[in-house]
Amino acid sequence: MVEELRKSGFRIIRDNIIRAFLDAIQEALEKIGIEGKIYETDYDARLVVYGEDAIKLLRFAMSYLRHLIKRLRTKLILMLYDGRID
Repeated sequence: MVEELRKSGFRIIRDNIIRAFLDAIQEALEKIGIEGKIYETDYDARLVVYGEDAIKLLRFAMSYLRHLIKRLRTKLILMLYDGRID
């Protein structure tokens, strides 16, 4: 029983920290005009951005991507969205 309380107590604290972090990211994105929604389940929470806002976020994050494959994938997504490739 004590072990279960420790695990559940840790999960509550961890989930609150994750939710606070996602709230902070959501506020920062709203300042630059990008809207996102936070979805929560029993086991995780995630910030999701759709449509035009997702494209804005990709354009904003492009200069900060250092991993070659992630940068290439982002360029291809933006080129496809802009109609430069089929």
